[in-house]
Amino acid sequence: MSETGGYALRPRFEPGTSVDDLKAYMAPFVATLGYKFNTDEEFVDAVLASELDILGRDGDVFCP
Repeated sequence: MSETGGYALRPRFEPGTSVDDLKAYMAPFVATLGYKFNTDEEFVDAVLASELDILGRDGDVFCP
């Protein structure tokens, strides 16, 4: 088991999770908060792909 900063990494998403999977996962949260995704789909896809890179490296994202 990998450890970082004294805590065990706990993957939030299964390996193979795609940008479309993240969009589907996040859409209810976005809507509940009264927001919507940016209309620039290339930008959204790039941001979510970066998120997948972070998840693959660290197992989870950190949001204080």
